[in-house]
Amino acid sequence: MGKKISGVLKRINQYNNNPPKVVLSITNKGEELDIRYGAICVEKEFVDFVQEGDSVFKTSGEKLMRFCKTNGNCRNFELNFCDKFK
Repeated sequence: MGKKISGVLKRINQYNNNPPKVVLSITNKGEELDIRYGAICVEKEFVDFVQEGDSVFKTSGEKLMRFCKTNGNCRNFELNFCDKFK
């Protein structure tokens, strides 16, 4: 979670509904390889708002990630790993 991100959401795969779990693939500006976040537990609001092609921003060390539409509508979401080192 410590990496600075300024890129585009390339892919979002939802694989559970209760709670929603997603895998995110983000193309970060200036990097060759995509950043992948797996097994993220999110709220329904995240699933309803976030779409492939959204701009994604995160400052280094922050848990909040900002997702923006092409029309300028943006929202911040906290990403939580579902199965974090049990």
